[in-house]
Amino acid sequence: MEEINVLEAFLGKAPQLTFSLVGLEAGQVGILAGAGGVGKGFLAIQLAATVADTSSNLDFLHIVKERGQVGYLAAEDSSAILKSRIYSFGKYLESRFKRNVVEEIITAIDLNMSVISVVGDMPDIKNRDWQKFLYNFAKGKKLIILDTLRRFSDLDENNSKEMSFALNFFEHIATNTGCSIILTHHLNKYSLKTRIRSS
Repeated sequence: MEEINVLEAFLGKAPQLTFSLVGLEAGQVGILAGAGGVGKGFLAIQLAATVADTSSNLDFLHIVKERGQVGYLAAEDSSAILKSRIYSFGKYLESRFKRNVVEEIITAIDLNMSVISVVGDMPDIKNRDWQKFLYNFAKGKKLIILDTLRRFSDLDENNSKEMSFALNFFEHIATNTGCSIILTHHLNKYSLKTRIRSS
């Protein structure tokens, strides 16, 4: 908790803001949401790889502001699926870059990106051991991605109190480690229809 000195804010220098991604300040939480099956997992892997590419050859969607250590935790996809996505991404790189550049990119990503499938491990953000694991996993990283939010607890997504707990928990980690966190989230059919009608 920090009280802002209002007069100092008016008269002092504007603070230098640091962003991990366009629109996502370092040490903050963001959500990547969409319907199931639209490719959020593949998009998240590409985003993680771009942040991990300290050779700076990748400029995926032109949104990466800081590069460095990245963690990707998949609670919905098996190791085989993750390996398949990484392999496909490698083939995409080979089609786009010269061989020596691909080697630079892959070497940087290998050094900076940790990808873990926690399928079958019953991840639960209400559990103390999982809370410690996630906090330690975020330490020293620029970004972690959790895919998907609903698989990291049995909290009711339609209950604002329970979702407040989840967001407060992830904000606590992000604020205290300086690591940005992206949570992928499935939108259900009802919320998609509501959004389409209100557009």
